[in-house]
Amino acid sequence: MYAEAAHMKKFNLVILVLILVACTTIKYQDDTGYLNSAQAESPEFPVYLNGKVCKDTDNQPGLCSKKIQSNSILSIEIPALPYSYKLDLACTKSLDESKIYDVEANTKFIRLIPPEKFASVKSFICIGEIFPKDRPEQISALWEVRVKISDKAYTPRESIYLTKKHGFVFLVMGEYARSILVYDQGQWRHYSKTAVVRIKGDPSKVRAYSESYQMRFNFFQFDEKAPEQTPFYLHMEKDPAANQSEVDAE
Repeated sequence: MYAEAAHMKKFNLVILVLILVACTTIKYQDDTGYLNSAQAESPEFPVYLNGKVCKDTDNQPGLCSKKIQSNSILSIEIPALPYSYKLDLACTKSLDESKIYDVEANTKFIRLIPPEKFASVKSFICIGEIFPKDRPEQISALWEVRVKISDKAYTPRESIYLTKKHGFVFLVMGEYARSILVYDQGQWRHYSKTAVVRIKGDPSKVRAYSESYQMRFNFFQFDEKAPEQTPFYLHMEKDPAANQSEVDAE
C-alpha cells in the first residue's frame, strides 16, 4: 500500500512538472483571426469616471452609467498605456465635447467636464474609441458611458455596511430605513424601521437594500474584491522608474 501511494505521489509530481514546462513554453500569438471589439460594437476598454472604473452589470469594463449631481465635475481618465494612441471622443452635441486627442505612450489622459457644460441637460452620453498607433488603423476599442444628472440639493442615503459585535455580524442600514429587504441564508427577509439587522448566514452571500419614506435608497452587496482591482497595465503608474507624464485634455 505504501509503495503504491509513493508511486502515485511520484506520478502526480511528474504530471505537475510536465504542466509547468508546457505553460512556460507556450508562445505568444496575435489574435489576428478575430473581430476587434470596436468592430463587434462591444465596449470593453477600461476607463475611469471620477476615480472609479466604468463597469457593466457583469463586472466587465467599458460600458456603464454614472450618476453625478448638477454641481459636480465629471472626470474621464485613461491610465497610462505602454503605447501611443488616438482617442476619438464623441459626447452629446450640446456639451461641445467631441474631439480627437493624440496621447503619447506612458501618459495618463484626463478630461474634466465642468458642470456648466451639462447645465441644460438631464443626461448625456460619451463614447470613446481608442486607436493604438502600434497596430493597423482599423484596430480599435470602445468605451461608452451614460451620465445622469441629479439635483445638487439632493442628499443621498449613507452606505450600508457590515460590522461585528460580541461574535455576531450585523448590517448597519443607516438612518431613515423604513422598509428593508435582506437576502440571508438563501432567502429574502423583510424588516421595518430599524437601523441594524443581524446576519445569521454567510456574510459574503448577503445582499440588502432599504427604502426611506421619501423613497431614497441604499444598497449592499458583499464584494470580496474590494477595493477595485486595477487593469494589468496599471503597475506602470506605480513604477517610479517609469518615464511618465500626465496630460490634462483641453
